[in-house]
Amino acid sequence: MPGSLPPLIPREVLFGNPDKASPQVSPDGALLAYLAPDDGVLNVWVRTLGQQDDRPVTRDRKRGIRAFQWAYDGRRLLYVQDQEGDENWHVWSVELATGVIRDMTPFQGVQAQIAGLHHRFPNEMLVGLNLRDARLHDVHRVDLATGAVTLDTENPGDVVAWLPDPEFRIRAAYAALPDGGFQLRVRDTGDAPAWRPLLTWGPEEEGRPLGFTPDGTGIYVGSSLGTDTEELRVVDIRSCAEETLAGNPEVDLAEVIANPLDHHVEAVGFNRDRLRWHVLDEAVAGDLDSCRARRKQKCGWPAGTWPTPRGSCCTRWTGSPPPTTPTTGGIGGWSSSLPRGRTWSAMCWRRCVPWTSAPGMGSSSPRTLVSDASAGSGARGAPAGAERAWRPLGAGLLGL
Repeated sequence: MPGSLPPLIPREVLFGNPDKASPQVSPDGALLAYLAPDDGVLNVWVRTLGQQDDRPVTRDRKRGIRAFQWAYDGRRLLYVQDQEGDENWHVWSVELATGVIRDMTPFQGVQAQIAGLHHRFPNEMLVGLNLRDARLHDVHRVDLATGAVTLDTENPGDVVAWLPDPEFRIRAAYAALPDGGFQLRVRDTGDAPAWRPLLTWGPEEEGRPLGFTPDGTGIYVGSSLGTDTEELRVVDIRSCAEETLAGNPEVDLAEVIANPLDHHVEAVGFNRDRLRWHVLDEAVAGDLDSCRARRKQKCGWPAGTWPTPRGSCCTRWTGSPPPTTPTTGGIGGWSSSLPRGRTWSAMCWRRCVPWTSAPGMGSSSPRTLVSDASAGSGARGAPAGAERAWRPLGAGLLGL
């Protein structure tokens, strides 16, 4: 009847689990892991690339898993989970060969935050634990094979984030100041007791460390010091000299893509109306151009743009035009909160983990993937066989 309200949107559409989310390829390129419901609860699934042998490898039956990543040994997956919503996240490991699931931070009432993984140290993990003092997270080194947990770096009392260098040593710290600002501190070796300030941001400034340069002599930062917007800069650890690598006078730095092995910056994104990428390493220019072209062709996005700040897979809505902003979220920036029956268009799956990412995951070393597979399958998930065409492009935000 005229003037009647449209039907209510079902809660499942708005708050239900994604069909599939957060695809991540194993370090050896043989397996694809992702999040999907198992008996109605989000768990981690694995399939062999090029096959349809999907199987769940975790067994959560309560709150569901929202964040996971591969260990660099390729034999295990790491994920975080708390107990009944207490937010004391623990890091769990699941060994794919045996199915054994193990709590790697088995301390009652303690919260774990992954501080780093490194491809040259595949059996180690750096993790922040508030074991000594509930107010502070000290960095511990965890042996993924034996489960041994060793104190690595003690928190002086105000550090809220840590950065490992290319040798997998904690040599930078991000501290909160009493006035609401933040300070980036460094030390010359991984075991030096003395920290010295490198950069200080006041409460009205934007500033954040992103990661070490490949040679370990500098740190990439996002900073608005001296400008109206946050820029990508590199700061020399010895001289404190700053070099601006990319900036935009209208908007802050939004995204950074870095190489997954040496972590040099390959491209940066600025999000005014839509995310637009500025290439710093021409080696990835062709891949980004290919993704832009596919998005324009399949989804109608303007050339030169990505549809969302997290660079999710472009979504294709069955029977209607694409939405103004595709729904995304979750660790890795690739997630579907789409209503049941919607489909994915397999063009540019891209895992881009923010420097401050999902709870407990800390920084990580993501892989960026592009595909030459065309969309068009009406089946839920990526078209059959599309994963055979995935190839590495780079990485997401910085982190080891």
